[in-house]
Amino acid sequence: MKKWLLLLWCFPGGYHILSAQTFSASLTGNPVNTTGWTYGSGISYVSGNEFVLTNPVGNLAGYIYYDTPQNLTVCAKFTVSFEFRISNSSYPTADGLAFWYISNPPSGFTTGGGIGLPNNPNGLLLIFDTYDNNSPADNPIITLRAYNGTQNYVEGSAAGRLGTDLLNQSWVSDGSWHKAVLVYDNGIINVFLDGRTSPSIAAYYPLNQRGYFGFSASTGASWARHAIREVHIDGAPLPAAPTVVSPVTYCQYDSAVALTATGTNLSWYADDTARTPLADPPVPHTEVPGTYTWYVSQGGTGGCESPRDSIQVIVYPRPAPPYMEYVPAYCEGESFMPFDTSGKQLLWYDADTGGTGSAMAPVVNTSVPGTYTWYVSRTENGCEGDRTAVSVTVYEGVHADFDYTAEPGCSRDVVTFTNLSDRGHDYRWTFGDGGESTETDPVHTYFRQDKYQVKLVAHAKEKCVDSMVKTVDTRHEVIPLALQVTADTTIPYGSSVQLHASGAAYYSWSPAGTLDRADVDNPVATPREPVVYTVTGLDAEGCRGTAAVRVDIDYTMREDIPTAFSPNGDGRNDKFRLVNITYQSLVTFMIFNRWGQEVFSTTDPKEGWDGTYKGVPQETGTYYYMARLTYPDGSARSVRGNVLLVR
Repeated sequence: MKKWLLLLWCFPGGYHILSAQTFSASLTGNPVNTTGWTYGSGISYVSGNEFVLTNPVGNLAGYIYYDTPQNLTVCAKFTVSFEFRISNSSYPTADGLAFWYISNPPSGFTTGGGIGLPNNPNGLLLIFDTYDNNSPADNPIITLRAYNGTQNYVEGSAAGRLGTDLLNQSWVSDGSWHKAVLVYDNGIINVFLDGRTSPSIAAYYPLNQRGYFGFSASTGASWARHAIREVHIDGAPLPAAPTVVSPVTYCQYDSAVALTATGTNLSWYADDTARTPLADPPVPHTEVPGTYTWYVSQGGTGGCESPRDSIQVIVYPRPAPPYMEYVPAYCEGESFMPFDTSGKQLLWYDADTGGTGSAMAPVVNTSVPGTYTWYVSRTENGCEGDRTAVSVTVYEGVHADFDYTAEPGCSRDVVTFTNLSDRGHDYRWTFGDGGESTETDPVHTYFRQDKYQVKLVAHAKEKCVDSMVKTVDTRHEVIPLALQVTADTTIPYGSSVQLHASGAAYYSWSPAGTLDRADVDNPVATPREPVVYTVTGLDAEGCRGTAAVRVDIDYTMREDIPTAFSPNGDGRNDKFRLVNITYQSLVTFMIFNRWGQEVFSTTDPKEGWDGTYKGVPQETGTYYYMARLTYPDGSARSVRGNVLLVR
């Protein structure tokens, strides 16, 4: 398994962050699992639970290395443990094996005294040298070396030596399995052999490179079988970055405390590239909303510093008091409109300070008049703002009701309305016929019988309103006005009669042609033919009545005809004519002497015979007359008689 880590490269005056790894590699199993490793095919191979670097054959260079390079610094930690066996060797045994961590990709492996190492290695090497050409008496040698890529390992040379070489370690090539452990901790190297608790070799070598872990072995003129097994390479991380809780949140104007992290030897920085830590853990300022970042690391063995972790401090603005749109007043019993709280994160309180807020908005009981006040705040990002007072008033309601009484009339009906409303202050009536009133108990007159929808709207002193609608039915049977009039009468033709009516305030007679006035109670009638006069009366209440009176005509007329006349010029009875002619028409009037001779004729009733004929006075004696008359009723009459002319 491969894991990545940030390692710090320590250098005078500060720290530099490099990419490095927490890693684990192994060669274990039966057969050995070499996944992730590269080895010299044809020379090195797996044999059961061991990996054979070289067979006991001369002039071989065998190797195996982990494919994934690691970035290590002085501040890194890793442990390498493995078992090795050198067996089946010639005499003397040759040439040995090595563990290494080198930067150059392995190539050009050397045989013999080169211990199978790549040419000019750059890095750290633990060498088990079984054949030292320069000092045979010291064999085998266990040595810890470090090279910079400009030279090879030379048997017996002290170049690159770290710590003290272990000489004459005959057990190395005794054909048995032995265990070696190399521990690197912040530049300090300890080598433990065969389970010893104290290091066999100790040294200090600060790594700062990218390299490969591997093993190699070689043979030359002499040989041996070089094998390894149970290989474990574990890279321990740098000091882990401190454990932080991020982000740290505050509300604007909150009291802040110093930032904290879980770790040792903490160092705080204002930015991620600062070299000089802050003197004390930072205390955030909360006056200005925003996001602020600090960085913290912890120290490790040897003064190495862990990667820095960031701590964000978010200062959320204090929410403004909520703006509430709501119905501020209700009438008693009116349906309550819930407060609009959707998405507003509100808290409701009974007082303007203290107490525990409720996320559930209150409900106004509109059945009980009064003023109710709550205090509401808005919460955003966990920050609560100031409270706003929310007041709702429930006014006493008004209950509209009325009754009425009707006084039916002939042409109009008078309705008296009685207001029965409870707690009303102002009223508005609509009577259904277009009429309105603002009186408390109005009286309204209807001029047409019908059914009317009467509405009363009652207003309380505040805004409360109630209404009531009732049907007022003015339909009823009309009782006519009783009139008294003159009895039927008969008058002589041409005469007049005064009619009389009573029981009304206003009168109208018809036909009006033979009346002197038609709009009075006592007109004078002068009919020329029988007629029925009808009078219509109207009283002050609009009641109407009619009555009739018949006036018949007496057409009887009596003409007077003298029996004698004396045309002597004395101005008395000088002419003979028909007397009392009024409305009759004279059709003819003729006078004859005794011989039958006509001596006078006329059709004008005003004319008469003066006793002459053709201007000659006639003698005294009896004369004869004949007259015909017609009358207004269309009748006619003839009269005959004698008249005596006297002188």
